[in-house]
Amino acid sequence: MKVLIVDDEVDLANLLRINLEVEGFECALAKDGKEGIEKAEAFQPDVILLDIRMPVIDGYGTLRKIKENQNTSKIPVIMCTTVKGQENIGKAYDLGASEYVIKPFDSSEVIGKIRKVLNG
Repeated sequence: MKVLIVDDEVDLANLLRINLEVEGFECALAKDGKEGIEKAEAFQPDVILLDIRMPVIDGYGTLRKIKENQNTSKIPVIMCTTVKGQENIGKAYDLGASEYVIKPFDSSEVIGKIRKVLNG
């Protein structure tokens, strides 16, 4: 299973990548929304982990573009972010997010969400 991690916090993204690779996932990283959109199309991941607060294109804009593109629209997206609040969570779901995880999180929580969206 392939996972694309889109997050400008490089250390956190690398830690998550390592934990996912130990569990058998193949991972790719993107440091901003623009790169995330490009890698989603090229890498064709089974799931995308997406931060909201990022440079260039934020997570909402990135999610919108991913869901508008017929080549990436079916890829489940899990928001992994410090952004809290029902309004923000609702906006992510309205744009097509499958799950929402608030940082800081335990990697096992994220792995559980990944398995849920892939098996759901």
